[in-house]
Amino acid sequence: MDVSDIRHSLHVEADHLEAEVIRHLVDELGPRGQRAAQHLATARSLLADGLDRHLRGADLVAFSLREATTSIIEIPRGSARGQTRSVVTPVLAAYETYQANLGSGNAEVQGISLAALLERVAELEVLRVSWVERDLIAGLVERTGAVAFAARAELVREIQDLRDTANFGVHDGISAEQALSAYNRTTAVLRRLFMRPVDRNEQLERLAAIEAPTPNYLATLRRLLISPEHMRTFLRSLTTSEWFESLGDDALFDPPVDGTAWAGYAPAESRGAADPAGTVVWFSRMYQRCRTSSLQAAHIFRAAHGLGESADDLLVQIVTDHLGSSAIREQAWAFVAGVDADRFVVERLADLLLNDHDDADWQVAEIAAKLAAGVTTENGHRRLTILAHEIRHAAGKPYALQFALDAYPCLDDLAGADHPDRLSALLAAFIAGVSHGSDVFGRGSLDEVMAALPPAARDRIRAWTLATDPQSDQAEIQRELAHAIATRERSGDDAHLVAKLTAGGPDVGVWDTLVDRLGPAPEAESVVAATVGAGEDANRLWRAYRWLGLIPAASHRAWSAPFEWTSSQFGRPDVDSYMRRRGVEVWTGQSPLSVDELLALDVNEAAKLVRRWRREPGDHRTGTRELARVLEQAVATAPERWLAAPGETARRLHEPMYIAHFLRGAAIAIKAGTIPVDVDELLGVVELIGTAPWVPEPLGERDWDFDSTWLPAQAAALDLIESLADCSVGYGTRVDDVWAFIDAAARDPFARAGITGDDPLTVALNRSDTRALWTALQVVRRNEQRGPVAMQVLEGLLALGLAAAGQDGAIWRAVIAAHFRVTVAARPDWLDANQDALFEPENDPELGRSTLESALKWNPQPLPWILRHRRREVLAAARRGAEDGLEYVLVGHLWQLDGYGAQEILALLRADSGITPRLGESLGRLLRGVDGEVNDLGVSLWEQILDAELGHDMSGFGWLAEACGIADGAWCRLTLRTARATPTGLDWSSRVAERAAAMTASETTLALLDELVRHPRRPWDGYRAAEHALTHLSAARGPLLETPEYRRLHAALVERGLTGV
Repeated sequence: MDVSDIRHSLHVEADHLEAEVIRHLVDELGPRGQRAAQHLATARSLLADGLDRHLRGADLVAFSLREATTSIIEIPRGSARGQTRSVVTPVLAAYETYQANLGSGNAEVQGISLAALLERVAELEVLRVSWVERDLIAGLVERTGAVAFAARAELVREIQDLRDTANFGVHDGISAEQALSAYNRTTAVLRRLFMRPVDRNEQLERLAAIEAPTPNYLATLRRLLISPEHMRTFLRSLTTSEWFESLGDDALFDPPVDGTAWAGYAPAESRGAADPAGTVVWFSRMYQRCRTSSLQAAHIFRAAHGLGESADDLLVQIVTDHLGSSAIREQAWAFVAGVDADRFVVERLADLLLNDHDDADWQVAEIAAKLAAGVTTENGHRRLTILAHEIRHAAGKPYALQFALDAYPCLDDLAGADHPDRLSALLAAFIAGVSHGSDVFGRGSLDEVMAALPPAARDRIRAWTLATDPQSDQAEIQRELAHAIATRERSGDDAHLVAKLTAGGPDVGVWDTLVDRLGPAPEAESVVAATVGAGEDANRLWRAYRWLGLIPAASHRAWSAPFEWTSSQFGRPDVDSYMRRRGVEVWTGQSPLSVDELLALDVNEAAKLVRRWRREPGDHRTGTRELARVLEQAVATAPERWLAAPGETARRLHEPMYIAHFLRGAAIAIKAGTIPVDVDELLGVVELIGTAPWVPEPLGERDWDFDSTWLPAQAAALDLIESLADCSVGYGTRVDDVWAFIDAAARDPFARAGITGDDPLTVALNRSDTRALWTALQVVRRNEQRGPVAMQVLEGLLALGLAAAGQDGAIWRAVIAAHFRVTVAARPDWLDANQDALFEPENDPELGRSTLESALKWNPQPLPWILRHRRREVLAAARRGAEDGLEYVLVGHLWQLDGYGAQEILALLRADSGITPRLGESLGRLLRGVDGEVNDLGVSLWEQILDAELGHDMSGFGWLAEACGIADGAWCRLTLRTARATPTGLDWSSRVAERAAAMTASETTLALLDELVRHPRRPWDGYRAAEHALTHLSAARGPLLETPEYRRLHAALVERGLTGV
C-alpha cells in the first residue's frame, strides 16, 4: 500500500466525535474540557489532512491524544476516597460472608462464598491505579450520582492504556495505523463517557425494544451502561422478556453488596406484570450466583415478591438460605402480611419465620393469625400442626405456659386481645384456626393435631372445643371433666362444660363420680393447716375448693365441710370468678393522705398528723416522701391557712424533710402571688433551719423515706430567698439575717459531700455551699439589695470561691463566671482587680481555662470585658473547641474589636483545619435574623476565607443560607464558591437548595444547584436538592436555555432519573 492509499484509508476510517458529545464534554469539564476538545480537533485535522503532509504527523496525533486524555482525567476534587470505600466495602462484605459460612459444614456453600470473595478481591485491582485515575472514577460518580459499573475494570484500564499508548508514541514514535487506532479508541471511550444523557437514554430505549436480542446487542448494551440509572432506564423500557435469556448469566445486573441502589427492581415494576414467570426465571438464575450474600438476596427478594405465585419457590428458597438475616425476615413478614391467607406460600414461610429468632411479638401474632385465617379442608391439618409445634417450643420456657393459660380463663378471650407474649399469640392463632376449620375437619383429625401440644395446653384446648362445639355429647363432656378435676385447676371453659352437663339433666351419680375424682377429703383438723401451707395436701384442697363451686352442693358429701370452712374464710367462688381475666396490678408510691384530706383538717392537727405518721410493716405502697409532697401541694393550694403562723407550723412538722417541702409550697404560693406574706415570720423558718436545732429522726427503713441532714431544708430555704427576690417581696426587717444565712450556708463544711459530676455549674447547683453563692448573686441581680452587709457577704463569698483550688475551685468559679455581669454591675472594678486570680491562678493553668470556658458557656450574651481583656485566652479556647469559643471570636470580629480581625481568624483556621466548618456554622447562626452592616462584615470575612484558599472543609458555611440579611446575589455567589471548594458537600444543603431555587434563575443559581445535586453531603440531601433544582430549571427562560450551566444541571438531573425537564 502506498502513502496515498494510507491517507485515503485514514480519512475514511477515522471515527470522529459528534458535536453534541464534544459540547457535553466541555459543559461537564469546563476549561479542562475545552483543552481536551481543542486537542481532539487538532488530531482530527491532522488525520483529515493526511499524516504524510506533516512532519511526524502520527507523533503529533499521539501528543494531542495524550493531552486530551490528561485534561479529562485530572479532576481536582479529591473525591477518590469515596470510590475507594465503594470498592473495599464489597470485599469486606464478601469476607464476612465467607467467614460465616466456614462453620456451616456445607462444602458447596463454602466453595461458592470463597469464589465470591476471590471475585471481589480481584476488583481491588482498580485501587492499584494512580490517584489520577481514581479522580476519574470520582468524576463519573459526580456526573451520574453513583459508582460506575465500567469504572470497576475495563473502562479505567482502557483510558489508562490509551494515555500510556499516546505517551509512548510521543517519546518513541508511532505509526500511522497506530495513531488512527489510538484516535478511534479514544473517541469511542469518550463517546461512552460523554454521550448526552438524553441521547444515551434514547439508545437504551431502542435497544430494549428489540424483540430477539443477539450477543452483539448485549455487547452494545454493556457499552452504554455506565451507572445504575442507565441500567434502570433499560430495564424499565423492556418490551419483551426475551432479553432475560440473554441477561441471565451476566453478573453485570447482579444486586450490589455495598448498600447502594439497585436497578433490578425496574423489570419487576414494568415487565413483571406482563410476564412474571420470565422475570422470576431471570431472578432465580441471578440468585444462584448471589445466594451466599444476604444483602444481594434481600434485593432479589424485594424485587420478586410482587410477581405472584410464580415467585413463591424463589422467595421460600431465599428465606430458607438466609433465615438468620433480620433484613430478609423483615421482608418476609411484610410479604406474608400482604398476600391472601390461603396461599400455600403463607404456611411455607410461616413454618420458617415462626421459629424463635427474637423477632417482635406483634410480628409473631400477625403471621400466626394469617396462618390461622387461611385454614381450609386441604391445609388445615398442616397449618395447625405448624402452630402446635411452635406452641410446644415456646412453652419450653419456665412458667411460660402456666402464665399464658392463667391469663385467659376462657380461651375465647384470646380473640381480639393484645397478646403480651409470643406464646399467647400462638395460642390465639391455634384457637382461631380451629374455629375457622371446625366445619372442615372432624374431631379425630383435631385430636391428632393436638397430640403435638404440651399436655396443659392440650387439656385446656380440648375443654374449650367441647364447650364451644354444639355437637359434643354428654359422655364426652363427662370424660373430659373427670380428667380435668383429677389433674388440673378449673377454668372458665370448664364452667361452660359444667353448664352444658347440667343442661342435660345428668343423674346424681354423675356428679358423685366427678367429686370422687378429687380424692379423699381431708380431716377437719388438717384443713386450716392446708390453707396456709404448701405441698400436695394444700394443692388438692385449693383445687377442690375451686372445682366444688361449680358442682351442686348435694354431691359434695365428704368435701362439704372443708369447702364450707374454706368458703367462710376466702369467699364462696361463683361462676363470674371463673370467667374474669386476671389483670396485672401496677402501683407506685402513694401518700397515706390526700391533699383534700390534709386541707380538711386544722393546720395544727394536720402538721401533727404528718409528723406522727409511720408506715405499717409490710406496707410498700405508702411512704413519708410521698406524704411530704402532698404537704407541699396543700401549702401551695391554701397558703392563707398554712402560712398564717409559719414558724409554729414548721416546729410542729419538726422533721427537716417536711419543713423543706413546707417551704417549697410557700415558694410556689409566693410566685403565684395569691396572698400577702408575713415575710418576717416566714423568714423565721429560714433562721430555724440555719440553726439545725435537732437531729433528724429516721422515718423509715429506707434512705428515701427521710432526710438525714438539714441540707435539703437549707436548699429549700435558698429557693425561698430567691423566690422572694424574684417577686420583689423583699425581706422585711430580716435583710441582714438573710445574708447571714447565705453566708453560713456557703461556709457549711458538709455541703459538698457526695456531689459529683462532669459539668462544674451543674455540680454547683446541687451543692449547698456553691448554691448559696448562686443565690447571693441572683439576689443582687434581681433585687438590687446592695447594702453594706450584702456587699460584705458577697465579697467574702467571691474571695472564698477564688481561694478554692482544683476541681472544687472550678465548681465555685463556674458560679462566679456565670454571673460576671452581675458582679461588674455591683462592683465595676472587681473583674479588673481579680482577673489574674481568675484566669491565671498560680500553679494551676487548667483552673484558669475552666473559669474562662464557664464564662463563655453560661453567659447568654457575650461579655465585652472578656473579649477586650482576655483575647489570648478566648482565641485559645476557640482552638480547643470550647463551647461558644468560636462564637466569641466571631462576635469580637462583628463588633470590630481589636485582635479579632480577619487575619487573626485566618491564623486560627490555618492552625487547625477542623475549626473551619464549625466557624462557618457559628457565623451562620450568629447572622440568622440579623439586619444591617453586620452582614457586610460577615460577607467580607467569608470572602477573605475563600480567597485564602486554605483547602479546608467548608461544609459549615452552608448554614449561612439562614442569614437572610445577606443579599441573595452575594450569598449565592459565595455559596457557589464554597460548594466548589468543598468536595464533601455543604451542611444544611436542603435549605441552601431551597433558597437558591426561590431566587430568579441565573447562571449562578443554576451552577449552585448543580453543585448541590452532584456533591450532596448525604444521599438524601442530593434527592432534595434535585427536587428543588427540577422546579428551578423548569422556570429558567430565554438565553439561559443555551448556557453551559443550564445544560450541565439538566444533564445531572437526567442522569439521576429525573426526566421531567
